[in-house]
Formats: sequence, structure tokens, C-alpha cells
Amino acid sequence: MVGRRVDMRSVRPDLFRTVGLIAASDTPFVAVRADWDGCAGSPTVQLRSLAFQSESWAIVAKREDYVLASWQQVFAVIWRRETTLVGATHLRSACKDFARRHPRGIGLLTIVAENAPLPPSAARNEVAAFLAEGSAFIKCSAVVFEGSGFRAAAVRSVVTGLTLLAKQAYPHKVCDMQDAIEMFARVLPRATGHVLDASTLRLSLDELRMKAEI
Repeated sequence: MVGRRVDMRSVRPDLFRTVGLIAASDTPFVAVRADWDGCAGSPTVQLRSLAFQSESWAIVAKREDYVLASWQQVFAVIWRRETTLVGATHLRSACKDFARRHPRGIGLLTIVAENAPLPPSAARNEVAAFLAEGSAFIKCSAVVFEGSGFRAAAVRSVVTGLTLLAKQAYPHKVCDMQDAIEMFARVLPRATGHVLDASTLRLSLDELRMKAEI
């Protein structure tokens, strides 16, 4: 029975003692793991949602300077080179379109490539406006820097300034990828009602990097 995929509508609750249930109410399919109690002879079942597991990263846009992508309830932007005003405006509109398909809310992941320079003021203002506007649909946001040293520290200080300027109403962290993943896995299920598995997200990032060619 381990790993069996069943329809919840066919499961009789009186047959099982459920020890874990992590499933959205609008998701009929779950994964079942049963362990047998040797004394009582009754199974213990753990259930978890399969709502998004088959999904892969969808590339929304791929430009010389940036990549936009989505996965489950997460929208991502990768600043490969310049943070341009055109890119910031595209991010704003594409993320809003994505959020309309996820009315319970989304997570925003920003990845800044190692050699990305400081964004110009026009792009900074556009990003700040987007982050503030995102309080209506973003449930958490993380900015991850792939570089180190002086350049990364300078870019990090600009992003911190954007955060203060935007005054967004959701958790927003400048952190490493592991911290970002843990925040998404913690915040998004509570906010949206949909499970987000941290290990699945972590593994999916290799696919994102391959598709984005970074």
C-alpha cells in the first residue's frame, strides 16, 4: 500500500486511524502510507496532497537580462545581467497575471546572478512599486544572491533599501536559497491551503537553472 495513489472519495474513514493529513479541501487525490499496528491490527495512514507534484517550471519569458518562470504557487525572476526598467515592468505585469490564477496568494522568488550589476534608479523605483502593490497577492518573498564579495554586498544593500521603500505587508527576506525554500514551505501552505514540499522545490531548482541556462 506504500505509495499507492487513491481517490479520497473512495476511502472509508472508519477503516483508518489518520495520523497526518496535509491536503487542500479541493484536492481529491492524496498519497497514502500505511503502517500496521501489530497489537491492534489496524493501519495508520498518512495523507498528503498531490495537487502540484507533477508540475515542472514553466518559463514565462527568457531574455538576455532576465528570466521569468512559475512553479506551483511560486513566481520567480532571475536577474541574469542588467535589472532594466523593461524587465521590471515585465516582472510586474507577468506576476500579476500569475497571481490572478492563484487567488489564495503566491510566493515570489528573486534570484540575482553573480555578475549582475546594481540596478538603475528607474528600475529600482519600478521594483519598489511592484513589491508594494504585491501586498494584495504575495504571501512571502525571498531574494537570493548567487555571488559574494563587494559586488554582492552592494546589490544586497540596494535590495534592502527597496524593501524599506516598498513597505510590503508580507514576509520579505534577503537570504540564501535554503532559507528561502524553508520560508516558502512554511508560509505558503498556511496562507494558500496548498501544500508546498520543501524537498520537491529544492530539487526543482536544478530544472529551473537548466531551462534558464544559468
